[in-house]
Amino acid sequence: ADAIDPAQTDDDFPQKLFGSKLYTGNGGTNAISGLGFAPDVVWGKSRSNAENHFLADTSHGTGKDIIPDLAAAQQTENGVTAFGTDGWSMGSVYNANNYTYGSWSWRLNGGTEVSNSDGGIASTVQVDPSGGFSLVRYSGTGSASTVGHGLSSAPTWIFAKRYDASSSWVAYTTFMTGSYYMTLDAGGMGADSTIWNNTNSTSSVFSVGSGGASNGGSMTAFCWADVEGYIKSGSYEGNGAVDGTFVYTGFRPAFIICKSIDSGTSWQLFDDKRVGYNVDNNSFLVDTNAAEATTNMIDILSNGFKLRIATDPNIAETYIYL
Repeated sequence: ADAIDPAQTDDDFPQKLFGSKLYTGNGGTNAISGLGFAPDVVWGKSRSNAENHFLADTSHGTGKDIIPDLAAAQQTENGVTAFGTDGWSMGSVYNANNYTYGSWSWRLNGGTEVSNSDGGIASTVQVDPSGGFSLVRYSGTGSASTVGHGLSSAPTWIFAKRYDASSSWVAYTTFMTGSYYMTLDAGGMGADSTIWNNTNSTSSVFSVGSGGASNGGSMTAFCWADVEGYIKSGSYEGNGAVDGTFVYTGFRPAFIICKSIDSGTSWQLFDDKRVGYNVDNNSFLVDTNAAEATTNMIDILSNGFKLRIATDPNIAETYIYL
């Protein structure tokens, strides 16, 4: 048999591209290790206390973060102080003594960005080895145009944010029929808008309209495309029953984010570590700073997830999920 190329195995191995990690704050310097790869994007949230989400990445550098549950501009603070080969280090911020935290990390290109001229607006991109996740930076013009995303196929999910000023996060997914955006830092229904120029993404670019994702200033977009065995997005219909809807992904999910497009319910976020067994998989609300909810809501299964609650995220409405 042919020898296995370890580098290729890492590139094709989901656990070397994404991981959930728990840690306890110490109020000082805190080295978080055991992730199994070098992260380029770290998103975290206190489980035990009301505290904002944080998101840091290697394109913008250490000591800087953005807050998923707020429209605020990028913060310069003592949060993520270093990105390592097996994790990252925290300063005093988002590291309060004895607070417990959940986190989600993605691998990209080791902090190295490349120029992309596929769109009408020039961009710089970091793309993970699977070709399914990218971080895109570009200057918004306030006018309709296109932006190169660097992925191997058309992104099905995008979260975009102006970093240098207060401006809401805008969300795109191909599964919102008749609706082209939602707001990550707030609840609310999906709504028709010119934010994504009423145009679906392609294998090379995503479209932006006259505001939101093309807001003047420094823009960043996080883009996901489906990759077999690693990334799956779609929609499901809630049934309002404890014996809830089953959603097939084709693999055991380690991270699930979902939202109704029909009502103003919150974005829900689950992972395979909090606490990691069925039916006790705890939820964060992405658009608030609340501590995690411990209500039993979902089973995480070998080939997808199943709702186990009669209320959100299983109301008899249409949901999108990643």
